[in-house]
Amino acid sequence: MKKLILTAAAIFFTLAAGVTAEAAITPKEPSGSGTWRSPYNISSAENLYWFAQYCASGNDTTNLYAQLTDDIVVNNKQVNANSTANDVEVWTPIVDYAGKFYGKNHTISGLYVRGSEYAGLFGTTKSTAYINELTIDNSFFEGTRYTGAVVAYNEGRNVVNCVNKAELRSYSNGAYTGGIVGYQAAETYLSGCFNYGDIYGTEYTGGIAGAMVPMDEGAYNLGNYGTICGGKYAGGIVGYMECTFANTELKHCFNLGNIYASEYAGGIAGYSYNYTGTSSAGGSAGMAWFILNYIGNSFNYGQISAAHTYPIAGHIEGGLRTEYCYYLKGTADEDFYTETVILPNGGGVQENKVELGIPLTADEFASGKVTYILNESGNDSYLWGQNIDNGKTPDLYPCSWYDGHDTVYYNVLEDKYSNTLNAYETAFRYNGDVTMDESIDMLDVVQVLKKTESSDYLMPIEAFFAEKNEQVDTVYGDMDGDNAVTDKDAEIMLHIIMLSK
Repeated sequence: MKKLILTAAAIFFTLAAGVTAEAAITPKEPSGSGTWRSPYNISSAENLYWFAQYCASGNDTTNLYAQLTDDIVVNNKQVNANSTANDVEVWTPIVDYAGKFYGKNHTISGLYVRGSEYAGLFGTTKSTAYINELTIDNSFFEGTRYTGAVVAYNEGRNVVNCVNKAELRSYSNGAYTGGIVGYQAAETYLSGCFNYGDIYGTEYTGGIAGAMVPMDEGAYNLGNYGTICGGKYAGGIVGYMECTFANTELKHCFNLGNIYASEYAGGIAGYSYNYTGTSSAGGSAGMAWFILNYIGNSFNYGQISAAHTYPIAGHIEGGLRTEYCYYLKGTADEDFYTETVILPNGGGVQENKVELGIPLTADEFASGKVTYILNESGNDSYLWGQNIDNGKTPDLYPCSWYDGHDTVYYNVLEDKYSNTLNAYETAFRYNGDVTMDESIDMLDVVQVLKKTESSDYLMPIEAFFAEKNEQVDTVYGDMDGDNAVTDKDAEIMLHIIMLSK
């Protein structure tokens, strides 16, 4: 009877407190043993809570493996800034994780964290941690210092292919708030991460990371769609990026969200700090430090509002190197960054205006121009696509090629960008490299002219296949499709080459 009375009292207290939505989650050990061959199979909220408790209990997680085997729902109802611990289940972030966590393209939703120093799915990670293929949705994270939907304070080696759709907030001075990572530590790698959630920070605020300190491997293919409201420094990708012993490199990044800050805001970065003294480490002691933070192959399309607004980077200390960066004209007030240079031999101080990005109109973005340039200048795989004239809904700006957006070509003869090459330029691209030097230039034209003078002459590519005794159907150098190499083909090649300059 005594037990029954206590239970009834507990029920009364629970109802009075307003906890009517969710029953308490009882941690349950997942299947698997946590090894590489048999990772923990996390398939429920109960498994996830057990895993968090296991990591917080002082266990060595260096060689611990876990994977999601299903979507995880912690709270079934909407979780946002209006939620309280009285009506939703509270999440305690995973801490000191040093293992491998594979999301397997699953979603964790309904996480609620408020008032924590480290607010996120993971609170803290160690240098060997690896997290990938994970989406955070319908969640709310509010931190006092480090806030990131995936990791609040990340020392882990890699965070790859993660997406945030949750709302994040911070409310103390010196806070780092980012859609994926709050504070990204050294010797790490971020790639394929995107933020859709709205982020409200007090100091350093970014769509992907609140801060990135020197990153040996860099950060690539990152994008922000959400609204960023920062305190002093806000950026579409990162609030604060630092260069000391190595530079922080951002490449293939974009911002589509609106950015607000009290002081400095930039389309990609809010604040870039670059150490400009001499090294004091090891054998390099006393050497001048010339490494600069780098932003390349990126664009901003979002509107920026702050006391000082810049299309690519806001406050810059010690210099910043940019390359192939573009922005929608009118999104920022100040197109140029004023760089202060101390002249040698007591020559005084000189101020230089530095253009960190190239302004383009909305029509130029929609034309496919930026997509084409970003791909051609990337020197690696094509990451950008854009639907222009392929019968699909046209895109206003570059999009991820992986999401089904088509390749953009530049038709030199028509001077326009398209999802389809015209017949001449198709032949030019695929049949024009007759010297086999992986480029099409005047040397190829010379070879075609030699062929027209003597049909017995073998161009280098023909000689290559003849030596291998292979029969090929392509008539190399044939630009007009008449299955013969003539002076007209040389003229077409020359014309396209000259127009391409």
